[in-house]
Amino acid sequence: MNLIGIRVPKPRKFSYKPVYYDPVKEGHENRLKEAEYEKDIPGSELRMRLRMRMNRKQGDQGKGKRTRMLSLFITLTLLFLVLYYIFSR
Repeated sequence: MNLIGIRVPKPRKFSYKPVYYDPVKEGHENRLKEAEYEKDIPGSELRMRLRMRMNRKQGDQGKGKRTRMLSLFITLTLLFLVLYYIFSR
């Protein structure tokens, strides 16, 4: 029933689109973007960037190995000192 001069607005519609985060898919998309970007780079510069990236990854692995070796060395040294102290009495 419409009265003269009174306009009743239509109710608003609810629209909700859920957003899902997929780390595998996002990593894949990032690698694709990098590949698209690297297509424009000349071959020698591309090789240099890839080499730097590989060296960075290998350097990170080496640091963990050195840290483990150092902690093992310190632990063994303390163990030998304790044993020496115990058996020297």
